[in-house]
Amino acid sequence: MRIDADFAGGNIIVDKTEGDEAWLRPDLSDTAEDWFYYHFRVRGAAGKRITFHMGGLPYSYLPPIGPAVSADGRHYAFLPEKTQSDGVAFTYAFGADEEETYFAFSLPYVSERFYRFAAENGFTPFTFTTSENGRCVPALTFGKGEETIVFTCRHHCCESTASYVLEGVLSEIKALPIAEKFRIFCVPMMDIDGVENGDQGKTRLPHDHNRDYGEGSLYASVRAIKKVGETEHVRAFIDFHDPWNYGGENDEILFVYPAAKDPAIDRYGSVLEEMTKDDYFRYDTQNTIPLGTSW
Repeated sequence: MRIDADFAGGNIIVDKTEGDEAWLRPDLSDTAEDWFYYHFRVRGAAGKRITFHMGGLPYSYLPPIGPAVSADGRHYAFLPEKTQSDGVAFTYAFGADEEETYFAFSLPYVSERFYRFAAENGFTPFTFTTSENGRCVPALTFGKGEETIVFTCRHHCCESTASYVLEGVLSEIKALPIAEKFRIFCVPMMDIDGVENGDQGKTRLPHDHNRDYGEGSLYASVRAIKKVGETEHVRAFIDFHDPWNYGGENDEILFVYPAAKDPAIDRYGSVLEEMTKDDYFRYDTQNTIPLGTSW
């Protein structure tokens, strides 16, 4: 059995393997505190039942249904019927033909997926800026109007599920009247290096992308998006996050409000609550979190 993270978005440290067991932990790299992102590949375990002990952190970071699983590194799903999880370890029954299987904290999302999504939906990405590691930071724009709505995602690169929400937003609004009234400007992976390198990203030293909006910004993508704010007539700026994958407030759709109440945001919340009242994922205005509270 071989365990590695040598692929886009991969992250794991293998402490040891012994028989049908492996002891693993997330690679924290330049993260200032304990964090939970992992994404690894297992080869040579076909037909076996392997227990993976997920350690390295002082808390449980395995959901009851186990990790997200993939046979090709592109299509992931949670498979509780094949996975037993107790919060600190999971056991997976590999099929007889499962020569290569991927496991991840949540549904991974790297740049290859974004470009595929863009092509399938008629978007034309362009180079917004160049990252610290020399990568293209992609962006896309569409719509009309003198005012701009800005979408950003992956300031914390490990928060991959937010990218799927962003996909849904972009694919929906491109055909809606809002695209005739506003220019949509989107930077889907602010920390592209962290996304591809498989970093945690959150609390990166000396600080992460989300904390880089003061004077003397360190990261090229943040400097570039600040210029958008200076040169465009920005009507709304929406940043997508998903800091955890299950339990408590993380099972609710929420917004983080400014410290001072904004009537426009309250009105938006009421409209969204009414629009989603019959949906599977419903928004409740009671789930809002004032800035500085919990977050």
